[in-house]
Formats: sequence, C-alpha cells, structure tokens
Amino acid sequence: MKKLIVALLMIPMLASAADTTKICDGTNCAGVGITTALVPQTATKFSCGLAALAAGLTTCAAAVAGKSYYITDIVVGTTTGTAGTYAIQTGTDANCATGTAVVFPAAPAATSARFAAPIVSSPSTVISFTTPIVVPASGYICVIGVATNTININIHGYYN
Repeated sequence: MKKLIVALLMIPMLASAADTTKICDGTNCAGVGITTALVPQTATKFSCGLAALAAGLTTCAAAVAGKSYYITDIVVGTTTGTAGTYAIQTGTDANCATGTAVVFPAAPAATSARFAAPIVSSPSTVISFTTPIVVPASGYICVIGVATNTININIHGYYN
C-alpha cells in the first residue's frame, strides 16, 4: 500500500520527453499550464544604486524607449543612526521632474508617501517581490529620501 501511495504522489513530478522542451516566456510555460514569475527570455536585467540620497528626486535608472521596468528587489538602509524614509517614483524625464507618479511604497499613493529604511547599525532591508512592480513604459526610475537621514538603495529587476 505504501508503494502505491508513493507511486501516485510521484506521477505529477514525472515529465515526458516532450514536456522537457517547453519554454517559459515569463508569464506562461507554453503547453505546461503553469504560471511563473520568471524573467522573460527577451528581457534585459538591470541594477541601479544610489548612496547618501537626500530629499531630492534622483534618477536611479534612465528610461528605455518603449520598454517597461519591472522591479523585483530593493535593498535599502539609512546612513545615519535614525531611521529615514524613501519612495521610488517614476517620471518622464531625468530626476522625474515631470509626470511624477509613485511606484513604491504603494501606487496610486500621493507622491509624499514614504517607506521606512532601517538605521545604519541595523541590517539593510531586503524586499523581494513575487510579482514585480511595473514602471510605465519609457519611464525613469527615481528615488527620494529625506534630508536629515540619507539612504543607500539598490534596485534590481529587468526591462522588457
């Protein structure tokens, strides 16, 4: 009886030779019927970082014509002994001076919305998204902190 149960449990794990040739495009594995959070094969990975960021919007990643950024990870911390706050925003030009909109902490929040970053003596906050945050096509990725508790931030993901 135990062998039968084990055999039945293993059936979904077995794949035919035809199944091993299926290719995932990042949203659907064709013919396999599963949804994934994989990076599409046509995507280009990106990483940007800013150090000692203060209260002005600062470009972290420039726009790529016709492409959308997908933010998958954020690593952030302050450079001081007190917690600082930050926000990731998007805009249509350098430093997101026009067309500014909130990307993180939560769209469609006001552009004054902020997320807390830990103090310098604490470990950095690492945020990984199961579903990436999408930045509108041809948008810049910018970050704003606060003047008194500057932050260091790295943003990772891909554009497609």
